[in-house]
Amino acid sequence: MGKRGSVACLLAVLLAAPALAETGVVRVGSSGDYAPFSVGGPTPLDLPGSTPASFSGFDVEVARSYARERGLTLRLVRFRWPALLTDLAADAFDVAMSGVTVSPERSVAGRFSLPVAESGAVVLLRADGRFSDIDSLDRRGVRIGVNAGGYLERVAQGRFQHATVLSIPENEAVIAALESFSVDAVVSDTLEAPGWQSRSEDLKLLGPFTRDRKAYLVRPDRPELAADLDAWLLAREADGSLGKLRREHLGGAAAATATPLAALVAALDERLALMPWVVAAKRRDSRPIRDRARRTRRGRSPARCRGGRLLPRPDRGRGRGAAGRRTRSGGRHDAAGSRAGERATTGPAANRRAHRRAAGANSRRSRRALGNRRRRSRSALAVAHPGLPPRPGRSPGGGLTSS
Repeated sequence: MGKRGSVACLLAVLLAAPALAETGVVRVGSSGDYAPFSVGGPTPLDLPGSTPASFSGFDVEVARSYARERGLTLRLVRFRWPALLTDLAADAFDVAMSGVTVSPERSVAGRFSLPVAESGAVVLLRADGRFSDIDSLDRRGVRIGVNAGGYLERVAQGRFQHATVLSIPENEAVIAALESFSVDAVVSDTLEAPGWQSRSEDLKLLGPFTRDRKAYLVRPDRPELAADLDAWLLAREADGSLGKLRREHLGGAAAATATPLAALVAALDERLALMPWVVAAKRRDSRPIRDRARRTRRGRSPARCRGGRLLPRPDRGRGRGAAGRRTRSGGRHDAAGSRAGERATTGPAANRRAHRRAAGANSRRSRRALGNRRRRSRSALAVAHPGLPPRPGRSPGGGLTSS
């Protein structure tokens, strides 16, 4: 990152802190049913809100640490996975921190923070030998349970085209369906499934068959919160406190993700995942998929820019077109003529003309070289075979015959 980019990021963080301090409250959405990220206490699942003391889990502890260090009052708001984006749009909370998986439809609805964990989709089933791998589950008659409304529901529906995918409203009821033999297998992820597997020795895991990231989903109209949360995550990853929380809640194998390089890779992956959505939106609005003007602007070399103005390409012909130097016609330019020539040789059209001239010059040189080789070959043949008749229409010396 350049000096200007670093200064811009620093200013964004410094300006974000006062805006947060003015409100004094940060509202965090939490599901309360997704271990090890968010587990509810004695509060019933149908209660719309609760106190911070009734929640526990990795993301809950991260939210508490963030609010404590920023001097904010933490307010945890319970949400249900099918209504996550609806509640976010309805201003029910400022940020969702509950093991939210990064996905394109969520990226459109809000702004994701730096990633805080990595996971992958897995299948949990009984170890009775009926299914040897994930592919053996994808057949008719097999029932696969998954939590309704979440990211894993779309993963299961896309991966198992022939099996019956049962969407179960409550996440805790998913593992209960497997234990009661209501389904043959359930879809979970690498961070949640080990806790479910520990409840019975007769369960085994297959996978993972995806690679996903967990991050915090901030409302699109809270850029100051998003910037401040990212800065805080970077600092806590650097001092080791975020890694300590991972080891306590996610296990010792959890890798650091809120680092500059990991954040850059995650941002690139998120942008690439959005490309099909961008193409669909452009087709819907009858707009060209490729923005040629933008591609032309990006294609300009920074080395050829000076003072915000694109400099002309150097002329590879006989003249140079610069002030005080010889031109194609052999004359000289003054300063005004140089500026006029410079304007005439800038821009996409001038670049195309320069490329055509270069291609034409190369073609002429190639034709001349080919003609020279042919003439040398004919001369050698004439010397080796004096009786060989000349090429029709040409004299024995290679010149044109008179008609």
